[in-house]
Amino acid sequence: MKPCTSTNIHEKYLDKPYYFTLEESLYACNEAGFQAIDLNLHRASLSGGPLENDSTWRAWVEKIGLIRDELGVTFPSAHSYFYVWWPVQDLEQLTRHEVLVSRSIEAAGTLGVEHLVVHPYSVFDQAWYSQKKSIEYNLKFMEKYAKIACRYKNLHLAIENMVEGLDKRRFGSSAEDLLQLDYVLNDSIFGLCWDFGHGMRSHTNPIASLRQLGNRLKVVHVHDINEDSDHMLPFFGITQWVEIMPIMKEIGFEGYWNYECPNYTINLPLDLRAKALKFAYEVNT
Repeated sequence: MKPCTSTNIHEKYLDKPYYFTLEESLYACNEAGFQAIDLNLHRASLSGGPLENDSTWRAWVEKIGLIRDELGVTFPSAHSYFYVWWPVQDLEQLTRHEVLVSRSIEAAGTLGVEHLVVHPYSVFDQAWYSQKKSIEYNLKFMEKYAKIACRYKNLHLAIENMVEGLDKRRFGSSAEDLLQLDYVLNDSIFGLCWDFGHGMRSHTNPIASLRQLGNRLKVVHVHDINEDSDHMLPFFGITQWVEIMPIMKEIGFEGYWNYECPNYTINLPLDLRAKALKFAYEVNT
């Protein structure tokens, strides 16, 4: 599999969740050896971020395209802006959230991203969690996203598995949920994304889940977890990667081995980060 990393591997520093800009992360990841980079567009969409600025966000996207060309890198995947759907009651707030998702799609399409990862939504009724209503609402929103994505020749959307809630169910936490939504959507613009850490937190079996997903799996988020943390470098936690790797070949996965490891570097002194990123690249290859 081909090495790739999210820009979020070079974002956090100590108590500062966004110490480095996406631009700085692109240069740092490329210097470490990565030629394929996953764009964390969620981070860029938060308050004060470049995609959140109504006046200048398109100019920022153009700037990222210039850096891509300068470095000679590719953006096989990216992560869309996301929000927790079920607490949103205010129509104005919901509209703003959806504007930012739409911008992520437009930015990804403009920058030549192949797969943009999006989150599914959960719906609850008076009785409990409703899988039926969750699929209905996701169908509505995902079809809207697809209408934007289809304007761009090579852009696809990959729906990611979630982490099962501690106090309530969460749609999309299993391979079966993702496959059911994918079946209902019935559109080749969609594929699926498996986040290994999310799966481990939800106590799913990664090998069985990968086999269920099969050729519908287009993107992976690779990170390790332990009792206290997640989004760490592989082999730094409890995930049995040696058992997982052959399954990727078995199911014919042709995508990138894409790191999502912001907590790997968070506590490192700044003068060690370049070495740490190079080590991450070596582990990936």
